[in-house]
Amino acid sequence: MDRQGFPRYLPLHMQSLKRQIVDVCHEMDRRQFVANHDGNVSVRVGDDLFLATPTSFAKRSIRESDILLIDFEGKVIEGAHRVFSEWKLHRTIYELCEDVTAVCHAHPPYATAWGLTQKQLEYPAIPEALV
Repeated sequence: MDRQGFPRYLPLHMQSLKRQIVDVCHEMDRRQFVANHDGNVSVRVGDDLFLATPTSFAKRSIRESDILLIDFEGKVIEGAHRVFSEWKLHRTIYELCEDVTAVCHAHPPYATAWGLTQKQLEYPAIPEALV
C-alpha cells in the first residue's frame, strides 16, 4: 500500500484507464455522438472510487490530466475540475448493476432522433443487429 492507502499497482492502472477514457471521449467526438460539452464517461476503479470526465469540457479537448478521481458521492479526490452534473445517473447504474465497470453517456444523433419519435421498433432485434 502507498501513503494514500491505494494498492501500489493502482496508480499505474489508473493511468492506463485515463488514457482509455481520453480515447473514448475523442472517439465519441469523432463519431459526432457528442456536441460541445455533451456526454461524459466514468470508470469504476474501486468499491467507492471512480475516474470521471470533468464538466464543461468538449470531449475532443479532454486530456489525461483532466480526468478526475471521485468518490461515490461525486466528491473530487484528485483533479482540478468539477464533476459532471449527471454523476447521480452514473452512480445509480453502478449501484444497481454491480458488474458494470464503466458508463458512457452520449447523444448519438440517429438514436436520439429515433427516441424523439416515440415509436416502437417494429420487430424484435438484438442490439448487435441495430448497431
